[in-house]
Amino acid sequence: MPSSLRFSAANRDFVADDRIELTSVGVDIGSSTSQLVFSRLVLERDGQRYVTVERAIIHQSPILLTPYSDPTTIDGAKLEHFVQQAYDDAGYLREEIDSGAVILTGTALLKDNSRMIAELFAAEAGRFVAVSAGDRLEA
Repeated sequence: MPSSLRFSAANRDFVADDRIELTSVGVDIGSSTSQLVFSRLVLERDGQRYVTVERAIIHQSPILLTPYSDPTTIDGAKLEHFVQQAYDDAGYLREEIDSGAVILTGTALLKDNSRMIAELFAAEAGRFVAVSAGDRLEA
């Protein structure tokens, strides 16, 4: 089967499965706080598309005051440590996550290294949606 028709997780077949369970993580990096939420999503086939029929939060990380190394730079090393700790606490390896989203909000988006911070998650090979939003969306 062509790889374009398979999910990122082994043994999942997008064409053949009528019910799919996914593990997802949402990452919010804000100007003042950051947090991760791990969820289980259940999708069922409805004709030619899938609809979400169940959502459950598996684990929520503590809320971290977004770390800064100086007034214009997010501390990437501290943020990466926090993210890894959240995965460890949730009991997941990064490769076990099927999908997710990372959002940078508020003035975190304007920091000198915000693109580098978003790219920490872009390395998750197409399994993450990345969103940036200014302070108007955050409010």
